[in-house]
Amino acid sequence: MMRLLVDAVAFCYGPATVLHHVLRHWRSAFEHVTLAGTGTTIEHLSRAGLVDEYFSIDTEDPYAIECGLKGKWDVLVCVQNPTGFPALRRFARRSVYWDFLLWMRADGPGEEFSADRYVIEGYPGTRRALGRWRRWISYPMLSPVLATWVQTPPRDRQGPVIVNLGGQRSRLTYPGVNTHYPERMVEALVLAFDLIPSPPAIRICADTLTINDLSRRWQHPSCTFASIGHSEFLDALADAPLLITHPGLYSPFEAIGFGTPTVFLPSSNYTQILQLAAFRKRGLAPWAVDWTDLIGQTVQAGLAESDGVREVLQLVTSLEQVEVIKRLGESLGSWLSLNQEELDICATEQRNSAAKYYGDVGEFMRGLLSGLCGEGE
Repeated sequence: MMRLLVDAVAFCYGPATVLHHVLRHWRSAFEHVTLAGTGTTIEHLSRAGLVDEYFSIDTEDPYAIECGLKGKWDVLVCVQNPTGFPALRRFARRSVYWDFLLWMRADGPGEEFSADRYVIEGYPGTRRALGRWRRWISYPMLSPVLATWVQTPPRDRQGPVIVNLGGQRSRLTYPGVNTHYPERMVEALVLAFDLIPSPPAIRICADTLTINDLSRRWQHPSCTFASIGHSEFLDALADAPLLITHPGLYSPFEAIGFGTPTVFLPSSNYTQILQLAAFRKRGLAPWAVDWTDLIGQTVQAGLAESDGVREVLQLVTSLEQVEVIKRLGESLGSWLSLNQEELDICATEQRNSAAKYYGDVGEFMRGLLSGLCGEGE
């Protein structure tokens, strides 16, 4: 039996969700699993019961990795963390680099391209981007690694509407310090309730610190606040009549896969600006509101992440204006007033548009694991 080291950049919940899915496929093959990370990554994985040991290390800091990580591992799985990968790979015999944002990459190749296995998830735009990188990457594109272990029979959709704000904290975004995105979304939601005769039950989900802050600031009989594990979140998605979400990758694709109609809030970071534009272009977001809709502004593609986030956070400040927050509340009110026929039409359109991105990844995951184990002998 082998030892596995895993890392995912602590940026929202997407990278940690990848590790959750990978460990669901691979956990029984490894005697010991160690997670190096901080923030939303540790929060997300600690709820899954799939990790034996934690090193609380900022894995975007190579010096912190060199000083804080102790041990040797057979395999490293590093998700979306090019900065930390060179230091992390020194602790393992074999390395896997996991990339679900190749389609938006603007800089040149880095050391992560020399990983023993470079896994590319095929989200919107990835196939076209592959042509640019074929000189350095020869591995095939994989369908998104979603909740393939969950078998969901048809549901009656009697659960609450889910409002998903995801993991809001990262090195670049910190609610209450440089962004007020979460509280502005809830403020707009409360404004929407005034437009609806009988507001539906709402469950607002985010990271623990954000939920604690929101629940202290806001109370409404239609709202509950929750920070929950991924498996529980998936179960809630399958029961929800509607998902209202910031435009991440994994939650929308899991919801659409479950047949849950999904509508999109404004982007909270730079990656989401590009993602929502890609979703709209491909028919995945028939109902959405972004900064172009609210204030006629957006952020250009091709920026460094830090520069892009800085510009998005400036757009978020527009929600301090009464007319802008009111406009967002009106959009939320219209979504919460949709009848069942309209919700069904949305769900069908989204599933048809997204169908080509889904696929069975089980065989790929077994083959990848077999190759790593054989080469490690």
